[in-house]
Amino acid sequence: MTQVVLQNVKAERKVSARTNKPYIAVSIQVDEVWHNGFGNEEMMSWSAGDTKELELFDEEYNGKMYKKFK
Repeated sequence: MTQVVLQNVKAERKVSARTNKPYIAVSIQVDEVWHNGFGNEEMMSWSAGDTKELELFDEEYNGKMYKKFK
């Protein structure tokens, strides 16, 4: 895990079309690169300029590489 400064944050509540369950989708921008992941209530209050301890990684899904965080 590393300390990162969030340049931009987008967090929104969604409902899964398949399971009809609610979840929070979060996108963060770090060093001009966007990373996506599932969020929680705490992440809804994140904003640009915040410093967080996160793990940034690449993940393959259906043959494509995605930038993720946790």
